[in-house]
Amino acid sequence: MNTRWLSPASSATPRRACATAMADELEDVRSLRDSTIALVKALVEQGVLTKEKADEIIRKAEQAGKSGTATAERLPAL
Repeated sequence: MNTRWLSPASSATPRRACATAMADELEDVRSLRDSTIALVKALVEQGVLTKEKADEIIRKAEQAGKSGTATAERLPAL
């Protein structure tokens, strides 16, 4: 495609759409994280998990999230 006639505004539109999609995805990830932490805390309150085990699960999930390798095998077995 010959792009020499495209204005800067027309090339910025896909960038804005991409930024919006990334912001929506980030919000979804934050919501999922908050829900998961609330669930783990509820399991502690009900006696299903110990506080130590819950702290370990959350700590390992945070480490996996920081490294970008959030996989089931990195999380402790319940």
